[in-house]
Amino acid sequence: MNRDNKEYEYQQFVEDATGSKGESRKWRIVSYPFGRYLVKLKLGRANEFLEIVEISLNKDLLSEEQKIALKGYHDVGSYYTEE
Repeated sequence: MNRDNKEYEYQQFVEDATGSKGESRKWRIVSYPFGRYLVKLKLGRANEFLEIVEISLNKDLLSEEQKIALKGYHDVGSYYTEE
């Protein structure tokens, strides 16, 4: 009986929480890079397309090849020699 009471109290706490009276989210927004653009899509629970929310320019101007080239190793110890 005590356990059922605690579960009921927890369920009441969750139901009475701030913002719990609003509409449940039946969708999610996903950012998808497309060329020079960043497209934000609204997808349903089963990942079905609902609508395009926003299209903006991609601020990251580097291509994938340029990003990979930046992840190299640079030995700066050779520049500093003791005299």
